[in-house]
Amino acid sequence: MINTIQMIRGFAAFIVVCHHIAMVLTIYGAAGGVRDGWDLVFEKGGAGVDLFFVVSGVIMMVIRKNYIDETTGRRDGWRFITKRVERIMPPLWIYTTLALIGTFILGKNSFTPLEIVLSYFLVPINQSYPLIVAWSLVFEWHFYLLFALTLYLTRSIKWQILIIAVVFGSVTLASIIHYPQEIMFRFLIHPLYGEFIAGILIGWALTNNTWRARLLNWWQMGAVLVMAGAVSFFWLAYVMELPRATPWRLVAYGMPATFIVLGLLMMEKKIGHAIPKPLMVLGNASYSLYLSHVLVLHAIGVVWRQLGLAQQVSDIVLIGLCLVLTVAWSVLTYDFVEKGLVNRVKALVSGRVKTA
Repeated sequence: MINTIQMIRGFAAFIVVCHHIAMVLTIYGAAGGVRDGWDLVFEKGGAGVDLFFVVSGVIMMVIRKNYIDETTGRRDGWRFITKRVERIMPPLWIYTTLALIGTFILGKNSFTPLEIVLSYFLVPINQSYPLIVAWSLVFEWHFYLLFALTLYLTRSIKWQILIIAVVFGSVTLASIIHYPQEIMFRFLIHPLYGEFIAGILIGWALTNNTWRARLLNWWQMGAVLVMAGAVSFFWLAYVMELPRATPWRLVAYGMPATFIVLGLLMMEKKIGHAIPKPLMVLGNASYSLYLSHVLVLHAIGVVWRQLGLAQQVSDIVLIGLCLVLTVAWSVLTYDFVEKGLVNRVKALVSGRVKTA
């Protein structure tokens, strides 16, 4: 199951990159030729975030057993949160700092000192974050906090799922009834929380011995679900053009993402061993790709404009450079920026690092 999850994570990060390439074309490209055609392809790439949220719910249910002592019944929500901090925060801090440096150099800083501090800790603020993709990590962080709390509240996995479903279901329903106009309140009341519910239900089914055996034997149904997810996404997002910045996102993006994730995981026996190594490498570096790609894209765009290539070279070349260089950067920096930094922080937390 891990191989399939990594493949989905890699694909999700890649299509988010594609989504932001449209931004590069708008700012730095020729704004002509293939521009409009590529917009049609790239503009829905934000659906990668929805895939991430569903997968996140699955992963939390898979690793849940690591934080429960089956003999004593002790639940360690604090260790769960500590592990999430070790995993998420160090790379975020690095790229947030680079993003802030960029805004100061370009003279486009609009953040107050308080907002800058809050952005490092994924606290909701009243505007976009210095590292613009950090907004999605705020939702992730709220999920982690609730998951840790419910570990302490109950040992029963069913009760934990029920509590999370009630809390996130309530805020999802509230967003449908009244979608907040204030950016800060959207981090508290938003339909995206419903995607975590879908993920934990999938994760529960795949960690339950009875349901897991059934689901993995229904790989044909899994293939049907993947196709249903792709078709429904095309119909709802492209044909009906349901907007993603409203509660309709749960229908147009969240529902297809749920179908695709569940379907691919049901096909684990058929595809898990056959996933090409490049996709696995991309999956491993997906977090680095997600955090770094906007900065890399802007750097490419600035160089492209300074060299005066916008009116001389086809946008297809710019698109190709963006795809290759963002992926190459994330893969090359994964070991020492993400993996190496995380290991260093783990060592510090555990007290294994000796002070000089």
